Amino acid sequence: MQPDWEIWLDNQLSSSLAKIMQNELKIVVKSAYTLGNANRDDKEIFISAKHAGKIIIITKDADFPALVTQYGCPPKVIKLNTGNLPTKLLWKKYNKNFISAIKLLQKTKAEIIFIE
Repeated sequence: MQPDWEIWLDNQLSSSLAKIMQNELKIVVKSAYTLGNANRDDKEIFISAKHAGKIIIITKDADFPALVTQYGCPPKVIKLNTGNLPTKLLWKKYNKNFISAIKLLQKTKAEIIFIE
């Protein structure tokens, strides 16, 4: 993982996931709570991420891929298409997908990756 990138989790994903990902991936991962984004509008969050630079947002929300399509990146987006799962199960089930998607977004011009 490239250390100059940050991962921002949207508010549907827990701060516990941020801690797990940061420990496992050795990259900065911030929850919506840590960022103060829990009550912010998606477009505001998108604009903040755009100004911050090398940001990848992980979300379950269709708004972020739409914003990237409309305004371009940064940020880049991982759109997770899954129902509600306990945090540890979510990580166990999708960690390899997250790792592959993050590496691909960091190293290529890809802007959005969907994980089913």
